[in-house]
Amino acid sequence: MNTILVVTSDDALRARLMVGLGDHSVFTAANDAEALKTLRLIEIDVVVRGGAGMPRDVGAFVTRVRAIAPSALTVAISATAEDAEAADFTLAPTLTQRELEVLRWLQTELSGPEIADALVIALSTVRTHTKSIYAKLNVHSKKELAEALSS
Repeated sequence: MNTILVVTSDDALRARLMVGLGDHSVFTAANDAEALKTLRLIEIDVVVRGGAGMPRDVGAFVTRVRAIAPSALTVAISATAEDAEAADFTLAPTLTQRELEVLRWLQTELSGPEIADALVIALSTVRTHTKSIYAKLNVHSKKELAEALSS
């Protein structure tokens, strides 16, 4: 199970992420300074940062994160193209709650039909969400997704 740090001052985004990441150990920080303190105290696997009201200097933040937790995967939400290059991944601000739920299930070894059964949705809906997630995360397969999220 991954330990995830969500860094955002956007309460709505934080709530959506918390629901989507429900089975993971999730910590939150309202700003970069709080996030860096948390990183010094807790071993974090994934840092998700962004949303309304956050400073746009993703590059400087990622540099500080890597100095403290070199193995942590960094995900920037709604970063500019220039800032997006600093993070391991970027998420569009339009990632839906259901896409976050499907993303969580895609990290398991379940098949598409099994994910559909677990979420009580049609297999075609799982496929649609999966295509959208892959496009937003710039990956092309479940294997690439797993490799990217585990590195």
